[in-house]
Amino acid sequence: MSLENNIKQSLENFEIPYDHKAWEALSQKLDTAMPIDNSTSRKFNYKYIAAAGIIAVISVSLFLLNNKNTSKLKLNEASVNKHFTKQESTIISESSSSIATRNIQNKPIENNSVKEQNEKPQNLKVEGQQLNSEKSIQNLGLVSKTGTSNGPNLRPVNSKFNSPNIQDVCLNERIKIENTNSENLIIISPNNKQTIIESNKSLNFVPTIDGEYHLAHIVNDKLIVENNFDVKANQSADFIIDNENSYNEKELPTVVLKSTSFGNEYSWSIDGKTLNSTSKEIDAHLYKKGNYTATLVITHQNGCKSKESKTIRIAKDYNLLAVDAFEPLSSNSKLNTFIPFALTKRDVRFTMIVFDVNGNEVYRTNDANEPWNGVDPKTNETAKSGSMYVWKVILENPEEGEKGQYGGSVIVR
Repeated sequence: MSLENNIKQSLENFEIPYDHKAWEALSQKLDTAMPIDNSTSRKFNYKYIAAAGIIAVISVSLFLLNNKNTSKLKLNEASVNKHFTKQESTIISESSSSIATRNIQNKPIENNSVKEQNEKPQNLKVEGQQLNSEKSIQNLGLVSKTGTSNGPNLRPVNSKFNSPNIQDVCLNERIKIENTNSENLIIISPNNKQTIIESNKSLNFVPTIDGEYHLAHIVNDKLIVENNFDVKANQSADFIIDNENSYNEKELPTVVLKSTSFGNEYSWSIDGKTLNSTSKEIDAHLYKKGNYTATLVITHQNGCKSKESKTIRIAKDYNLLAVDAFEPLSSNSKLNTFIPFALTKRDVRFTMIVFDVNGNEVYRTNDANEPWNGVDPKTNETAKSGSMYVWKVILENPEEGEKGQYGGSVIVR
């Protein structure tokens, strides 16, 4: 039953309780102020007071009805406001959550869309620096340059912005990015770090993680994503050092370097100097003792390069494998002559000269089959046991990286 019907029924059934003493007191006061006939006075007073009582009851009822409707209206307004606030908070919360999840999972930002939010960007202010706060991205709507979207709170946006056209790059590859616009350019990495390039400036940018990067700018508190570029991951590069400080069949000092990683191309260098070979395995000839840095650069199938460096240690100088003594009177042909052993194995043009301690030339040859037998051709005498001589070899066609002259001393026994 409605409130109006309740009030109507209450008024129809209403009766004012009769109090005899109250009526008598009121009658005496009225008679004193305005004396009239008693027979007519009681009749007039009863009608007048009854009418006043009815009017009072109606006024009170109308007042209560109005207050009840007002309370009901306020209650409805509070419910609407509460519902609207909760719904609005849910939309904003879901918008922020979807942005954060997409960035954590390294998925592309939705192209051609805007996510509406009320907060303004923060911390987008420093050129070339990585900004750690995620608020600057999560508090902005995500916008693409063209297209449409079917999702809630999304709309297509058109913008005029000269965005750099960056081809796909490799991890840790340095690229120069120029911002020719009158507003800041924002580089957004897959982990939601932002790098700002101020208007009409450039930056040498080095991506440190692989994935999709976005180039964007801000218009009316909306982050407009103009285009993207991918940073490709690098594979590993590794190699081993085999037979360190050994010699090959030509008696050259040889270190074998073998790649244990697969690639399309191989590039080797030692102490920054590139070697001729581009094979997976090479021979490195190191002639002086010391530490060397060997570096392998592999070009992989995706076009990216990876690098690895290791240290090679050489214990002693290469000196053509010359002995320091020989025995001219021995019957062993390997012991009774002198010539650096490597000259007998190498295909090299040379001249060997032997001097006595006074600097006088004793012997000269340029044929590996004609070693010095310990006899002085001028005197035709064999060198005395314990005598010391000095030798020198001059190479006409040394190997790459090899010096052109060797020397040392030899003792006759």
